[in-house]
Amino acid sequence: MRRRLPDALVIVLALLLTSCSSADPTATDVRMSVQVDGARLGPDAPAFVPREDSAVFVSVRNGGSEAVHASALRLTGDVLGVGVFTHETRLAVSAEPGEQVSRSFSADLDVLGAHATGLVDAEFQLVGVDGRVLAAEEGLVELRGSPLSPHALAGLAVLVLTVLSWLATALTRLRAGPRRRSWREAADFLPAGVATGLLVVITLPVLGLLVPAPPAPLFLGTVLASTALGLTTRPRTTSPT
Repeated sequence: MRRRLPDALVIVLALLLTSCSSADPTATDVRMSVQVDGARLGPDAPAFVPREDSAVFVSVRNGGSEAVHASALRLTGDVLGVGVFTHETRLAVSAEPGEQVSRSFSADLDVLGAHATGLVDAEFQLVGVDGRVLAAEEGLVELRGSPLSPHALAGLAVLVLTVLSWLATALTRLRAGPRRRSWREAADFLPAGVATGLLVVITLPVLGLLVPAPPAPLFLGTVLASTALGLTTRPRTTSPT
């Protein structure tokens, strides 16, 4: 029984090595670069105005040992990990090993503006004929979309929620009257703090200012700062008559 255990481990390791060596190398050896109206995705977040005739330039380099065949170019966008749009354009590209090919075409990207506005984490994906993603390029893009997009309306809804939360907090404090500083007073500010944290995290990308990555530290910091206001209120004292 003791000898079978090492034998089993050897078999498992052999299977793992075989599966790794037999993996398709083309998916990792294909490189792609994409330009839309002369701008590439990157850390500088180029402005991207959705148009019906956006000029798209795609360059694909096959560094693998087998030919690759692509059928589409997919563009996805998400904000804070939530997908806001997916757009796919037919693109027939074939590249032999060591070959670099380029394609230029016009794409109707006007529909993207109806889904989001502001800073968006975008990714171009080169999709193979079998549906696999052969290569990808990602980065920030400033999408100048509609102010009535779900992305923008979400920011507006959180703004209204934040205002109502702070009004409710103020009314609660007025009705309760002066109290000593305690965690109970801080708890009165917790709903407003949560709403303020959501407002900061959501509206910064909508306004094109910043995409917090990850958003948790900024959200928690805003909640704690807002909640701490409940501990800074000094109780009123009445002077003896």
